[in-house]
Amino acid sequence: MKPSEEQYQSLIQIIDRKKIKLTDSFKADVPLTAGWVYGKTFKIFPEKRYFVIPMVPWGHPLNYRIFQYRPLLKREAAFYLDIKTRGLKLLELPFFQASVEAKKIEEELKNQVRKYLLAPSITVSFQRILESQSEYMAHLQVLKMFYAIQIFKEKTGKYPEKLNELVPVLKQIPPDPFTGNDFVYKKQKNGFIIYSLGPNLKDDIVWQFKE
Repeated sequence: MKPSEEQYQSLIQIIDRKKIKLTDSFKADVPLTAGWVYGKTFKIFPEKRYFVIPMVPWGHPLNYRIFQYRPLLKREAAFYLDIKTRGLKLLELPFFQASVEAKKIEEELKNQVRKYLLAPSITVSFQRILESQSEYMAHLQVLKMFYAIQIFKEKTGKYPEKLNELVPVLKQIPPDPFTGNDFVYKKQKNGFIIYSLGPNLKDDIVWQFKE
């Protein structure tokens, strides 16, 4: 049985309520690393003259007489914290605004491999995170427009010629998170195709929604 207009509207509202980003999980690491740099999150054992890093196993090398290596680790953590903070700011931006700077950070990490031992190897790829987040958002928005197109067809008996015709159904047309422009929409004889350009920004139709 085909869903009703009310059911399509309900599905659109569910998508609109999805506010959590895939990138939110990376924010918790900054306070912990900041504590590492400034010594706030260390458990201190003065009588044994060493520190223990929370969440690191007791027998881990990082917890073995870390007092002796603290200056080196603080230098590593400071660099890591700087990179992570810059990266998290980028994750608040859409792909088309943040991608170039994310690639610069990755290049900077590659150039610092000999200077820093830990930071380059434990820092995540912000470019890949941006791509994953944008793919997730693109799937949601394409699905949302599919529902809107079905409502439009129920009301008019035809598919829209352009996406901006959906404005009576949607408050605004969501942009492709990879480009900031409209998703690619092509009306066909008995249906339509709608898709994002994706991270390579090429019209090669890697993934599409077709009816």
